[in-house]
Order: sequence, then structure tokens, then C-alpha cells
Amino acid sequence: MKISVILLVYNAEKYVSAAIDSILQQTFIDFELLLINDASTDGSGAILERYAAQDRRVRLIENPQNLGLTATLNKAIDLCRGEYIARMDADDLSLPQRLEIQAGFLDANPDIGFCGTWTALMDANGQLTGEQWVMQLTPELIHAHMYFHNCFSHTSVMLRRRYAQLKYDAANYPIQEDYEFWMRLVKITKAAVIPRILTYYRIHTESITASKQERARQFTRRIVLRELEVLGLQPSPQEFDLHLSIGDQAISPDGAFVEAANIWLLKLQTAFAQHYASQPALKEAMRQVLGKFWLAILTQEGIAPRIRGKYACTPLSRQLLSLNQRLRLKIKHLL
Repeated sequence: MKISVILLVYNAEKYVSAAIDSILQQTFIDFELLLINDASTDGSGAILERYAAQDRRVRLIENPQNLGLTATLNKAIDLCRGEYIARMDADDLSLPQRLEIQAGFLDANPDIGFCGTWTALMDANGQLTGEQWVMQLTPELIHAHMYFHNCFSHTSVMLRRRYAQLKYDAANYPIQEDYEFWMRLVKITKAAVIPRILTYYRIHTESITASKQERARQFTRRIVLRELEVLGLQPSPQEFDLHLSIGDQAISPDGAFVEAANIWLLKLQTAFAQHYASQPALKEAMRQVLGKFWLAILTQEGIAPRIRGKYACTPLSRQLLSLNQRLRLKIKHLL
């Protein structure tokens, strides 16, 4: 068995048939599809039973009581028989070549432990919104970006079974479990994002409730703070909020914001370089990521020329920006 696909279902009768069909219609056929019914109370169970009866590749697992997403994912991992394990959400879609392309990529790159794909967003009716999650990332850039935000759409990930068996942290991260898991994994293996749209992520009312978004933010903050502390940093509440704002590109042309960013990014650059002193490629990746953020701050609309000029040649700018970039900032200051 080459691939095990985990599709967890809880009260998803409206969308789950389309999600299942998108897996069963894959060009790659050496897979099993684990449908896990997490004690649904709607019509999902009957839908899953019908698919299990019609296709021998489908295995139906019934939770006698609702365990929740993270615990059920860990249960499913123990049941998987495939060399690779792919995730799939009950309201999303996989394009027909997804499994073939991801398995081929992992076959060709034995140093990559897991991979995601680019993702397009669709609305509740399955119509593409035009928004896409796309980034050109090396494994090292993924690692560096993960100190600010998750680089992966959960529904797009395929990983080697030996890494999947490290499991999600169900006890401490009932949500944002994927971000926490990938953060652990990028420290022990390489990750990749295949630069092709192979999954569609559905946006609908159940997926974007205010309470869900707030809980997700809380657990994201917990993960990021934990990782900064591993680097030896102890950010103040103001520094931590600034760090998250920079990662979200929620920046300000205000002089106080630029000064605080200058101080914090220098701290982060120094701590990261010390922590990963033996990994020059990773240090260079973080330098590029921080350089991108810092350049965005200094070239944003509305920033005063005097502020741009003041920070064009600071120690942080000399570390993160090329000579040409610094010269262009100085020229803009003089115009």
C-alpha cells in the first residue's frame, strides 16, 4: 500500500460526498481511504456507509463517541497501512493528480519528510473565489517562515509514515494541531510546498466563526511564543505583538513602530543565528525572510523619507539588506 488518506468526518453531510469523490477519482490508484466518523449526529454516517460498501479502497471507522479532531487524527495514524499518509478535510477537494504528484515528489526526494501544495480558495458552493495560498519556498525558507506563521494548508499535506507516527499533540493543542506538528517536524526533517494548486479549501459559515478564529489565534500565539523562547528570547508583550504584526504584514509607517521593529528584528536575527550557528543555509534563509519583512517596513506607503533614510544603514539593515537595497533607500530619502 503506497498511500493512506485520512478523511475525518463530523457533521459534514453537505460537503463530504464531494470530498470523497475527489479522492476516489485520483489518477493514482494504490491507496486506501480511511473515513473516520467522529460520532456525527447528521446524515454523514449513512453517506460514509454507502461509499464503504461501493469501493474496496474505503475503510470506515466509527468512533463510538466524539473524540475531536486531534485525537481522532492520532487514532487514524495508527490504523494507516500506507508508506505515505495524506490528509483530507471533509469540506475540501483534491484535484485529480494530487496523490500522484505528491507521492512522486516524495519518491524523488528522500530527504523531504513531508510536503504540502499550493491551494485555491472556494466558497460554500464550490466556486473559486480567486484567492490562492501560494509561496515559492525552499525547505530552509519554510523553516524560517514557521516562526511567524503556518506555511501549510492542512488538507494538502502528505507525509512519510515514520514522521506521522510522531503524532499530533492532542493534549495541548486541540486546535492549530497541524501548525504545532509541522513546527516540530521541520526541526528533524525537511519540508516542501509543491508549487502547484492541487487542493481547494472551502470557506463557509461553519469554518469562519468568530469563536473559532479567536481560539486559533490564541493557539497560534502559544506556538510562536514557545518557539521564540526556544531561541532564548523572552519577548515583552509589546515585542510579541510586534512580531506577529510583522509576520501578518500588519505594519505601520509610524516612527515608533519602525524603531521597535528595528530593535526586535535585530534581536531575533542575532538569537536565530546563534541557535543555528552550525546550519548556514538555515541562517541565510532567516536573513532573507527578515530582510523581506524589514524592506517592506521601510518601503511601505506613507513612511516619511526621513525615517526611511534614518534606518537605511542601521546594523540591522547592513545585516539584512544588500548594498544596492540600502543605496536605493538612501536615494529615495534624498528625493
